[in-house]
Amino acid sequence: MSASHRLARALVRLAARRWPSSSRMRDEWLAELTAISDDRQRLAFAASLVVSPSVDGTVLVAGGVTLLAAALANAVHATGPLTMVAAAGVMALAALRLRLSAPVAAGLIGPARFGFLLIGNAVAVMPFMGLVDVGPAALVWTAGMLLVSRMRGPVPLIAGAWATMTAATIAGSWHAATSLGAGLWWAPAWLPLALLPPGTAPSVPAMLLGNAAAMVAPMLLCAVFVVALALRAPAAPSAALRSPRWRWAAALIAAPSAVVICRLTTMGTNADSTMQRLLDHSAVFGFGFAANVAGQAAVAVVAALLAMRLADSGSPERH
Repeated sequence: MSASHRLARALVRLAARRWPSSSRMRDEWLAELTAISDDRQRLAFAASLVVSPSVDGTVLVAGGVTLLAAALANAVHATGPLTMVAAAGVMALAALRLRLSAPVAAGLIGPARFGFLLIGNAVAVMPFMGLVDVGPAALVWTAGMLLVSRMRGPVPLIAGAWATMTAATIAGSWHAATSLGAGLWWAPAWLPLALLPPGTAPSVPAMLLGNAAAMVAPMLLCAVFVVALALRAPAAPSAALRSPRWRWAAALIAAPSAVVICRLTTMGTNADSTMQRLLDHSAVFGFGFAANVAGQAAVAVVAALLAMRLADSGSPERH
């Protein structure tokens, strides 16, 4: 065995320590390494494994879940509130496949969604989506879902999540309500009204509910994800889905799909049309930071990593 081959094997062993099922991944990679005859290609293969981000990174998973919830929320805004049921189902299915504990998910998704909402508006026409609006909503959601994620039983979990969502909606809409002169006695109704077509409650300003709708839809889908994590029981993964080929295939599908979504949600927007769509609850929101190539590349990477995790199901992580 040549010196370069020994070096490549050492690099593969080092890389395998950062990945899930490290012994299995190490054996598969060492076998692939042996099948490579060229020393340069062997070293390049090993080095790429060392510098590549671990698919098991929970922070990246939280970012991917946030992007998934935002994309689904925009689909709901574009098609109608009834599709929220299907979007919630997608989030629940994603939770069933990820090795992540509910408290960890709540603690990581909260800050990720805060950053997404704060920097995501490409057209600055939403007057109540700044730090004083998004900040309180994210803080209340994160604190509430951290408590909810430790509950047991579907009834306490669902009731706690709805109470958290109601409180987060009130916290995120308080500034808008006081600025627009809306009666604060409507506060408990802001969440359900923001999920319904406009005009349901004529005495509530459309701007208030429009801003709330853009904010709470991804928050609600993230809450569904955390509740599903808390409810689901560990299941034995399918051996076929553990294959690295499944993970890479999922990544190759997810990355360009994420770029397409970015382009669809940022292309052709202007202040007038966005304001009108805000008022009728159909405004897509949140991917303004992906209007350039660098942002789209970042979204594509996160989407690919999430897809790889979804394709590699297993038992939940212990934290």
